[in-house]
Amino acid sequence: MKVTLGPFARDEETFRKMAEQMNKKPETAAALLFIALQNFIEDKERGINMLNIIHNPKQPVSNHQISFLRDRFSDKSYLIRSYFLGAKPENNYTPNEPYVVDLERNKMYEQPGIANIFVKNAGADSPRKIAVRQKGDVWYIWDYSAIVAGVRKPADEDPWA
Repeated sequence: MKVTLGPFARDEETFRKMAEQMNKKPETAAALLFIALQNFIEDKERGINMLNIIHNPKQPVSNHQISFLRDRFSDKSYLIRSYFLGAKPENNYTPNEPYVVDLERNKMYEQPGIANIFVKNAGADSPRKIAVRQKGDVWYIWDYSAIVAGVRKPADEDPWA
């Protein structure tokens, strides 16, 4: 399933409205993560606030998770862009616009109320997993550690390119 993320939310209110429309299905709820994380790269506070909108409402993003994200993105500002269609190491992860993510749900190892969504990335050898969890009729981000794992360096940063 391809999900278009446009126009790209740059403020919490716009993001909250997007979330209210998109968090009813596991795949579109997972797609919101990319907006929040790209905002985190650009403005930590704004990104944290967006993550809290799509995170478990009774358990906001922890200081440990924030520190983990800061560490992952400290020298990889291209990381989230690498998930958008058209982005690849050769073009320094310059995505097509509007931003689109290609998601696939794998029901094989799911439990009731938890969905596994896999996202393709031209800088990785295999799709990366996002787990979302249902509360009522809303899906929330549950686990996304694989999303922030490293990818191939963009051509401009690759000494072997």
